[in-house]
Amino acid sequence: MKILGNTNVDIGQHCEIADDVEIETPEGFVLGDCSVIGPGCKIRCVRFDAGDYTFFEKNVEVGQGGCLGSPDSTVYLGDGVFCGNGVLLNPSSHIDVGHKTGIGAHTQIWTHGAWHIQFGYKFDGVTIGKRCWIMGCSNILPGVKIGNDSAVAMMSLVNKDVPNAVLVGGVPARLIHEYSLQTDWDIVGPELVRKYKEIAKWKKLRCNILYSDNRIRLNGYEFNLKMEDVKPNDLTEKEEDFRDFLRRYGIKIFTGEPFRSIHK
Repeated sequence: MKILGNTNVDIGQHCEIADDVEIETPEGFVLGDCSVIGPGCKIRCVRFDAGDYTFFEKNVEVGQGGCLGSPDSTVYLGDGVFCGNGVLLNPSSHIDVGHKTGIGAHTQIWTHGAWHIQFGYKFDGVTIGKRCWIMGCSNILPGVKIGNDSAVAMMSLVNKDVPNAVLVGGVPARLIHEYSLQTDWDIVGPELVRKYKEIAKWKKLRCNILYSDNRIRLNGYEFNLKMEDVKPNDLTEKEEDFRDFLRRYGIKIFTGEPFRSIHK
């Protein structure tokens, strides 16, 4: 990790930062617990503040034109934010992303657009709510606000605000449908149990697992799917494997420990 021109750095516990990561954030760099910054990533803005369980895959870039030239060049990421390979966050103005939001590979988020005065210009921040899904290869333009629990379909161009709990898509993006936000756990839960039984058998793991009333019980541990928690939380290797299995299906249970799975 290479840090340029800044000693105000706060990195949490159990973090993994690749050796070739470059960071230039004159007014501060904060990274929460259990976070991963993968190979080839670059972070360049006035201030960067990311919560627990941040995950940047390879070659994520925070920066490009206009960064460091304004006090508004800030990035705030809530807990559990994911950025896939090649994501670009351009914080000429602020970028704020809510908890548990995923940004798919090669998506670009822009906060400025200018070349010559005759074409006009725009400098404005982007705000994305909690539990959103920005699918791969999409573009978010300056000034856009995306509400909580909303999704943007792959390869979309978002040039206006998106309300809560909808799917938008296209160029430019338009409303496709609204979400009810009500998960039928009596369908989802038994299906997750079935799928994990197959994986546990493949990994040669012996486990006692069953579903009842929004909960999956595994080897004496109770995973509440709706509340996204587990009791007790002193998980063994087998239960950590199941917690990571749930993460891959979008059920993220944060215990203060990194996600870990058992490899065959």
